[in-house]
Amino acid sequence: MPLCATIPRGIKAILYDISGNSEKVLYGHCFRFVLTPGHGPNAISIIVEYNGKQIAFCGDAIHARGKIWEPYQLEWDHWTGKGALAAWEGIMRLEGIGLDMICPSHGPIITEKPRKVLLTLARRLLDFYRAKGSICAGEKDRFLIGRPTRSGAIKILPHLYLLRNGYLLVSDSGKGLVVDPTLGEMEKLEALLKELKCVKLDAAVVSHYHADHCDGIPYLQRKHGVKAWLHPRIAEKTSSAGNGPVIYRSKIPVHPDHILPERGKWRWQEYEFSVAPWPGQTWWHAVYQAKIDGKKVLFWGGHIPAGLTLEWHRGILCAQQKPVSRRFYRKCAPDAEVAAAYSGQRSRLCLLFHPFAVQANH
Repeated sequence: MPLCATIPRGIKAILYDISGNSEKVLYGHCFRFVLTPGHGPNAISIIVEYNGKQIAFCGDAIHARGKIWEPYQLEWDHWTGKGALAAWEGIMRLEGIGLDMICPSHGPIITEKPRKVLLTLARRLLDFYRAKGSICAGEKDRFLIGRPTRSGAIKILPHLYLLRNGYLLVSDSGKGLVVDPTLGEMEKLEALLKELKCVKLDAAVVSHYHADHCDGIPYLQRKHGVKAWLHPRIAEKTSSAGNGPVIYRSKIPVHPDHILPERGKWRWQEYEFSVAPWPGQTWWHAVYQAKIDGKKVLFWGGHIPAGLTLEWHRGILCAQQKPVSRRFYRKCAPDAEVAAAYSGQRSRLCLLFHPFAVQANH
């Protein structure tokens, strides 16, 4: 879980003997420990009866008014909604107890209709989970069967090779364009170049700012003299600190040599790319389409079956921008889609979701 702040080891002189859905009697009171994951996979709420009232110390399971403290903590992985489902399950456990008072860690004490507040949050968490649906429900998957090479790369088209997250596009002149270069794939890329013999790397583009799609650029710039062409949204995040919660960010600064248009056309060798913002998985995301070997190919970079990464930009949940991406996809009508790990499925993005439904302070 990338966002969960945990200590690397236990604290001395503390006995770790409490588990979820158990109880202990201390000082004449029964303390029940109820599993309420979501903010963290092992989070619990502590239930105790005091002065005739059932009280729940719930940590970050709920904030107030049917909302939670930090929605992006529900992103347990990069492709499913299991964090939101786990949070819903925990809230339903609390709802079944008949509480008189809920004491959150980052919110006001809840005494007015606590059951109604819990049911409101449970409904919103399910809406949040359902938000991770297809960007274009009903569209067919478009998958090209590739051929493995000795280097381990997959030859998808005569001029297009898959590394895993990244791609190598080769021009008729023998120059190479790397899409989504990541450090973990540089060894495979070098092996592919050795196998192809006459390809000289020339340029690189990035679909979004996540480390596994861009942290290979400094290596390519240094070793091969590659010029990095970055979409302005992506350059904004890879070149500056930015504000708000930012996850999966490269620890290595990535600086552009050139800036692509926000929306429009970009030509590299014989290939003309359509360039556009692709918000949904993250705000700092772009998509590129070009005709390669007679096929309209869409590079969009999202993991498969990619989950919506719960990131915020200027107070807007990135998924709120999904109609922009959906319209571009349908306008392109690609013959093939290529993305991380390469599959025909599209990134699972929100279709109908209010951005402030679960965020505290909104």
